[in-house]
Amino acid sequence: MRKEAEAIRRQVAEQHLAGNCEPCVAHFAAAAGCGAGEFCCCCHDPQHEQQNSPLHFLVLLHQQQRCLPCAPTHSGEQGCPGASCSYCHHPSHGDKGDKERHFSVVLHKRKVCRPCSLFLLGTCPKDSLSCTFCHSEEHRPGGPRGPPGGPGGPPGAPAVAGAPAQAPGGPPLIPGGPPILAAPAPGVPRPRILLPSPGGPPGGPPVLGYPAPFFPMAPFGGPPRGPPLILAGPRPAPITITPVAPGGPPLSPVAAPQQQQQQQQQQPAAANLDAHG
Repeated sequence: MRKEAEAIRRQVAEQHLAGNCEPCVAHFAAAAGCGAGEFCCCCHDPQHEQQNSPLHFLVLLHQQQRCLPCAPTHSGEQGCPGASCSYCHHPSHGDKGDKERHFSVVLHKRKVCRPCSLFLLGTCPKDSLSCTFCHSEEHRPGGPRGPPGGPGGPPGAPAVAGAPAQAPGGPPLIPGGPPILAAPAPGVPRPRILLPSPGGPPGGPPVLGYPAPFFPMAPFGGPPRGPPLILAGPRPAPITITPVAPGGPPLSPVAAPQQQQQQQQQQPAAANLDAHG
């Protein structure tokens, strides 16, 4: 066992020096840390923890096409924890014209999306590329089960009127998951039906796919809720998409408030130098 652990560490160290290592998301993002310990095949090097660094774990995961987009950030809804978020904030995931990188397409392909209960009831006011939750027809009972092609419907397509609502106790919408609950009460502006964890042994793709702060109605106070469910299983394989164009905005998470204030102070100073120059 000791020799096996040492061999894994040597292999990960060689990958890090070669620049092709895979950062361990559980080690850098989860409060509980990495559960694999010395047998982890992902990189724990401290360089991947430095904010605004090209070696930050979120930057590398995006470049390796292994990142998971932050759905609340790209949909404009509440739920992102901010600077502590372990999901990708790159603007390409919010571009409705980018059919490969849009957050709704990527999350559905990786099988970690969250079905939109209002869409399944035919009452969601948002289109498939604007809603935080998934509008794929594959989540409907008896829906298509072919190769995942992302959420159904073009941008701006209204929800299907009169879509049949699934009654409590029916077959699950996701394999291993619970059935959808009853219809939301009328008059509530935009409720969310929170599905409980299905339980069972860890490993494999999670059913919910996101930590508690992802859900707008989840409580933000109280004791720590543990690592996100997505960190319970192995990182998904990369999706084949075209490389990211060089340049553009930074890939790192949301900057801390002090960094944002410093950037705002530097902009007027640069403008004054240009005016007097």
